[in-house]
Amino acid sequence: MVDETKGDIIPVAHWGLESGYLDFLQSVGVLRFNGPTGLAIKNGEFRICQDVAADPRMTPWRQEALARGYHSSAAFPSV
Repeated sequence: MVDETKGDIIPVAHWGLESGYLDFLQSVGVLRFNGPTGLAIKNGEFRICQDVAADPRMTPWRQEALARGYHSSAAFPSV
């Protein structure tokens, strides 16, 4: 979901080790970019990144994601 007043994303659910990654996404401003989460929210369609290390859409978050052992990402917009 999106907090329209702040432009922040509000996760409804997540799976796996989080360890501050969602806070990092907020600090970067995920909606400014066309990664899986930003595109899911902008287009209202789910987005999947199967390879964080190689997918160019993940460039702004790659280092933080890989440091946490993330290999893939998926985002599903709320309806």
